[in-house]
Amino acid sequence: MKKKYPCYNNPDSTCLSDYFFWDIEDCAASMKGHAYICKRPYDDISCVYGKGHQYLGKASVAASGKPCLPWNHTAVAYPLLVNDCTNGRDELRCSEHLEFFSKTQGHRLTGYEVEKWLNTPAKTCALRCKEAKFTCRSFSHKTSENLCLLSDNNVGSTGALEATSGFDYYEMIDLSVDCTGLFVCNNKKCINQTQVCDGKNDCKDRSDENSCDPAKLDYEIRLSGSENEYEGRVEVKIMGVWGQVCDDNFGMLDAEVICRELGFELGALELRLGGFFGNMDPSTRFMVDQLTCRGNETSLRECDFDGWGVHNCSPEETAGVVCKTAVETCPEGNWKCDTSPVCIPTPFICDEVVDCPDSSDESPAHCDAPFEIRLANGSSPSEGRVEIRHHGVWGTVCDDDFTHAAAKDESNRVVTEVNINDILPSNCGKRAEDFHNEEEIFAKVVRGSVAPKDSYPWQASIRVRGHSRSNHWCGAVVISPLHVLTAAHCLEGYNKGTYFVRAGDYNTEITEGTEADANIEDYYIHEEFRKGHRMNNDIALVLLKGRGIPLGEHIMPICLPPRNVEYPDGLNCTISGFGSIETGKSAHSRDLRFGWIPLIDQNICRADYVYGEGAISDGMMCAGYLNEGVDACDGDSGGPLACHHNGKFF
Repeated sequence: MKKKYPCYNNPDSTCLSDYFFWDIEDCAASMKGHAYICKRPYDDISCVYGKGHQYLGKASVAASGKPCLPWNHTAVAYPLLVNDCTNGRDELRCSEHLEFFSKTQGHRLTGYEVEKWLNTPAKTCALRCKEAKFTCRSFSHKTSENLCLLSDNNVGSTGALEATSGFDYYEMIDLSVDCTGLFVCNNKKCINQTQVCDGKNDCKDRSDENSCDPAKLDYEIRLSGSENEYEGRVEVKIMGVWGQVCDDNFGMLDAEVICRELGFELGALELRLGGFFGNMDPSTRFMVDQLTCRGNETSLRECDFDGWGVHNCSPEETAGVVCKTAVETCPEGNWKCDTSPVCIPTPFICDEVVDCPDSSDESPAHCDAPFEIRLANGSSPSEGRVEIRHHGVWGTVCDDDFTHAAAKDESNRVVTEVNINDILPSNCGKRAEDFHNEEEIFAKVVRGSVAPKDSYPWQASIRVRGHSRSNHWCGAVVISPLHVLTAAHCLEGYNKGTYFVRAGDYNTEITEGTEADANIEDYYIHEEFRKGHRMNNDIALVLLKGRGIPLGEHIMPICLPPRNVEYPDGLNCTISGFGSIETGKSAHSRDLRFGWIPLIDQNICRADYVYGEGAISDGMMCAGYLNEGVDACDGDSGGPLACHHNGKFF
């Protein structure tokens, strides 16, 4: 059987082709190189449905006879409104798709991008949105780069439309939010009318809260729990009901706004958290939680919070403030700014942080002033009250432990040195039972675990006396019956008599019979605290009154490390304390908690991706996990970092 077919080497001519059966080679493969008639089963090329993007068949010849693009090729499977065919037939009778979208020039919906497409024209971006696997409600497009950003939200649901040069915003008309009967925020977000004036920033630009009439809310604010009008527990009234303000995330900016709203134009002096001024009736609710002010508001109502009466706070989490007042003289332990009627705690002078409105607390006149000594109110130049001048401020010398030797002239001054080993107990760094084992030491403990009783006998707590009860303030560590160590910054803000030390405590809400309290005789802050760095040399030695804290089975001192000791990187050490177990929450844990953490190379901590070069000084050390987990920052200021060495904890 003979038949003419186009010649393989010359398609414009015809050649005779014999009829053959191919049994060794694949017919389809052979026909690509030879003009033979091949008898074989027909190809099942399957069918094309819809736009063909699901097609997986074998048909692969175009009308021109040229090979087709694979059916799963992006340009074929997803029509891009680009002329892939030389004759342009693939784009004929196609919709422009932009007709289904409304356009806002020079704007972009920020923070809600789901998909990003590069090298995509606007009309193709519209098609991408229509055929997306998620519910695409809008897209933002940058013409200069053909950048396409698809979103599952729009202006009415988010209010996140921002003026952005080079971008245009397109919103699918059929999926736009119908704002009929809703409150339209200034940023075009639509919310229910019931969400207006509820205290919560539902609009995200506070336009639903800024125009609320205080009279309709029956809004009032006051300070309670103190005899002084300038300090107290913050209370708010809404719709005739008084409630408290929770101290979660409560800071100085919040206190500034509250004090100014109450008429104290100088703002806030100090915070008083943790129920310092006591609580209202136990049945009283919290009215405000997670308060966040920028500092420029005129009322607490203008700040962000979770909504009136929405909270997750316990009774001891009430917030209190001390407002600045115009005074002629300052109370004990405070210093008056040079040209403004403001008092600040004395330790705030020359601490490299401006606290006075006139910046006088950091002026060279005080910070560079020489140390001086004089005798005052004596009957002769050789007698009188001893006064010293420090940071330009004159003050008297307390007579505690003041001896004849201390009174001698500076040129003949007698200095008595005491070897620290003579006052520290020899039995230290041990526990009643061995609570740790290898498996526990090398385990990563997330957020810490509740400490077994007597497992941390050196743990102490610096507590602050309130009007009705005391509250945990900072952690500390027992080193002898008369001495504890803590963080220097923990001893700022209150007078010495406000603090006391408690040891042997494992649950702050239960009397366990192992607790011991001691008042503070004096404390000694590191001479170079904050020198060169805000928290550098952050350590203080506290001397206890009387016999101090009795040592025994439940209270044992920790060992101080030998001079120049070096601990290897990666050594697992333990932290303990009553610190918050949730980031951003100021309420302390009622249970003593602990965790094991490794020491970290200082060079790693100084890396840019961790703390940076200037954040870690030679007076600091790093410990914890870089990939989250328990660490000293989530623990307790002033609490111990104890490392096990040669059978003892140091």
